[in-house]
Formats: sequence, C-alpha cells, structure tokens
Amino acid sequence: MTMKQRVTAAQLRELSDEQQQRLRDWWIPQQGDAYCYQELLGVYYAIDAYGAYVIHYTPGDGYSIEAFRNKHHKLRCLPLLSIGQMIELLRSKGYGVYMNTYEAEWEVVARKDGKSRVALAPDLCDVYWEIVKQIL
Repeated sequence: MTMKQRVTAAQLRELSDEQQQRLRDWWIPQQGDAYCYQELLGVYYAIDAYGAYVIHYTPGDGYSIEAFRNKHHKLRCLPLLSIGQMIELLRSKGYGVYMNTYEAEWEVVARKDGKSRVALAPDLCDVYWEIVKQIL
C-alpha cells in the first residue's frame, strides 16, 4: 500500500468558508505546489491523481510565481497540502508536533500553550489533516 502524500480536493470541502480563507491567507504559493480551483457551488476543478494543478512556471513563459501570488488565481485556489506543508502550518501557528505509530494507526499530537490536540488515523496524511482542520 502506498502512503498518501497530499490532502485531496474532497478533504478541502470539509473546511468551512472561514477555514478555507485562513488556509488561503497562510499559503504562499511556491514552485511545485499542488492546488485546485474552487468554483462557485463548492465544486473543485483540477487535474491529476490528486485533483491538482501544479505550479510549474518556467522563465520566459510569460508567467511567474509572483503573478500567481498577486493575481486572482490565489483568491480562487486552495493548496492540496503535503505532509510537510501541514507540519509547516502547525509550526507556523506555534504548535509543537509529535508523531507515533500505534498498532495499525498513526498518532499525531500538536501542543501549544499546554494544550494538546490529538488525532489517530491509519494514514499519516489523514491524521495530520485532522489536526490541521482543528487549528484552522
């Protein structure tokens, strides 16, 4: 079995409008990031196995990562976070992160100000997503 590397567009639909905006505010698009477009009606349009477009501008193609960041694209997009990006998000919010395996499940604990948030799931990506949803 292959370990999932990113959240899916379906998982992004679990977020409230406010959570989606907080995620968008945190995200600074980078070369290679996967994302999907959010259209009206809550339908996410994208391509590839994860439902993702991938930022891959090349010099001289008339576009730039800065143009993506500063234009309307970011306002209509949500990142399909990787495991690493979820850890970065938690750390940027001041959380210490601890992970462990227990039988057939992953456990992730995020601590901040003496309070812990805990999640268990069979897939590491999904357990980090559960924690991220709690803090957004």
